[in-house]
Amino acid sequence: MSRKTILTALAYLGGEAILISAFILWRGETPDNVLILNIVVSSIILTLSFIDLFFPLVNLQDRTGRGVGSLGVRWWVVGLYAIASVGVMLGCNLYADVGFQAQLIIHCVLLLLLLIGIVAMFHSSDKVAEVYEKEQLLQSGVEQMREVMSELVDLVALEPVLSDVQKNQVMRLNDRMRYLSPSNNERAAQLESQFVEAVRMIQIAMSGEVRNEEKIDTFIKKAELIFEKRKSLFSN
Repeated sequence: MSRKTILTALAYLGGEAILISAFILWRGETPDNVLILNIVVSSIILTLSFIDLFFPLVNLQDRTGRGVGSLGVRWWVVGLYAIASVGVMLGCNLYADVGFQAQLIIHCVLLLLLLIGIVAMFHSSDKVAEVYEKEQLLQSGVEQMREVMSELVDLVALEPVLSDVQKNQVMRLNDRMRYLSPSNNERAAQLESQFVEAVRMIQIAMSGEVRNEEKIDTFIKKAELIFEKRKSLFSN
């Protein structure tokens, strides 16, 4: 157990001790059942205040940003619950003579709203993760195109079997890859796969014992044509 965890636990236990002691010392004529209810509600609020310290919901290693996406919802829900609960305790015990059963029902309703807010928080987190995964999926096709072109450029440098015209075509095509944006278009995904296949065929034609100029030219032109078609497609 880390020093931070130990200090956090001590602070939490100290807060609970102070909270319970304060309610008992200044209970006045408060009935036992109302006193216990107030202590339980106050303990819930204190626990919600410490929950991030014990179980951090924001994981900096999580690239999806799942926890960050729900920060606003969580703070709003917890803050609203704390204000409403304290308001009910003060209003029902200091400014009005509200019975235990009524107070219990009100706090149960607030607790139910808190749980609904927590569900909304997790839904928000899942939505953020879903958007990230979709973006990664869209990006994967373009990344494969860039990766295969990088391999082709390396092959051209290691095995100078292409003519100057062919080299210029390959280098120009590789330079244009940086301006290609991801797309959620189904046709775009098909063209990305076709482009990767065409570039693979160029590599195969270059790696043969006998250089096939005609095949190399054909596949370079095919890759250029596919790239032009893919470049013209954007997200829906």
